[in-house]
Amino acid sequence: MSKRVSFSPLWVGVLALVGFLVFINWPVEEPAQRQGSRATPVVTQIVSIQPFAVTLQALGTAKANESVMITPQESAVITSLNFSDGQQVEAGTILAQLNSNEQKARLNELNINLAEAERQLKRIQNLALSNSTSTQLLDEQQARVKAFIAQREVAQENLNKTFITAPFSGKLGLRQVSLGAYVKPGDVLTTLDDIATIKVDFAISERHLPSVNEGQT
Repeated sequence: MSKRVSFSPLWVGVLALVGFLVFINWPVEEPAQRQGSRATPVVTQIVSIQPFAVTLQALGTAKANESVMITPQESAVITSLNFSDGQQVEAGTILAQLNSNEQKARLNELNINLAEAERQLKRIQNLALSNSTSTQLLDEQQARVKAFIAQREVAQENLNKTFITAPFSGKLGLRQVSLGAYVKPGDVLTTLDDIATIKVDFAISERHLPSVNEGQT
């Protein structure tokens, strides 16, 4: 006699749920795994060390190598102007001359006085050889000669100041005075710029300073 086994509906539902969960979580074999792994293509390149140029951009101001305003050192009337606008001149070129009558007269006076003082000194020295004069008189005359020499040097320097020259080679600007004008120290006759070399004033970031060296372009 056989026994009949019966299942309650609850157990049937539990078994069905377990089977469904197992089915949806069962790992699926990837096509690549079924077909085997494929090799990944690789491109190779020989590496070499090459210089790498870094370009820095900055705004700057161009300046002449040297720049000066030409002004007189004495107050006088301009008697000669020897340049034109934009002229290229060499260092030492006489650009203008001031009235120098007073300076010349003073220099001539001192030359005459010095010549006379030297003549008197020579006479006193000859007398001193024969003990016909005092040592004090000789010393005084020697001091007088030295004083005239010093005064003559000052007079010569004052005369030189009436000649206005270019302190360096360069290009002149516009002429700002006329012949016969009375000028004084500080008055601008023209400008002079040395543009043979141009300087550029600019700023760069501090982090780039280690990579910047003199002479780089």
